[in-house]
Amino acid sequence: MGLAKAKLWNVSVNPPVATEVMFNPTDYGIDRGANYAELDVPGLKTPILQFVRGEAQTLSLSLFLDGSDARRPVKEALTALRKFISIDGELHTPPVCLFEWGDVRFQGVATSLKEKFSLFDSDGNVVRATVTLTLKSYEAVEVQIRDMKRSSPDRTRVRTPCATARRWRNSPMKPTAIPGCGARLRHRTASTARAFSPPGKRCGFLQCKQPKDRR
Repeated sequence: MGLAKAKLWNVSVNPPVATEVMFNPTDYGIDRGANYAELDVPGLKTPILQFVRGEAQTLSLSLFLDGSDARRPVKEALTALRKFISIDGELHTPPVCLFEWGDVRFQGVATSLKEKFSLFDSDGNVVRATVTLTLKSYEAVEVQIRDMKRSSPDRTRVRTPCATARRWRNSPMKPTAIPGCGARLRHRTASTARAFSPPGKRCGFLQCKQPKDRR
């Protein structure tokens, strides 16, 4: 099995276009973080921290370019890498880049491209260079909303049914429906309604439409 080459994909076009690096990076790093707001409270030793949002991940890697063996000109490799930081005429923005190597897939936009030249030929052309590329993670809004795992806070909710509701559960004379919150319970007969609540009172838990006692 041959050596797997790292690739940088332009995923803003269809089909995506791959740029294969000349040499695999010796190392790379990914920075992750979260954003917290500081709430100042007089008298406390430290401020209260309130989570605001997540931070975009940042990938940094160095790519070595060497054209001394004439296999591929360094100028050609530099031109391909500069496209990730240049404005695309159709998109009106730099393209989205996908870094792929082994089991690592990092999608983002290029925020920095630093070039350092270290070797030249007799005509002054660059034959060896080192490029430091920085990508900031990018996901479309619809993708973030789709993948968002929403759940309620860790709270225990307790509902205490009224006496009418407790009698209804154990009675064979059940009303026609069990309502949810805000719904109204309709009894089959007025006598059934009077059997469930004391005279002159309504069931506040189930919001029964039972008649009030006119006495």
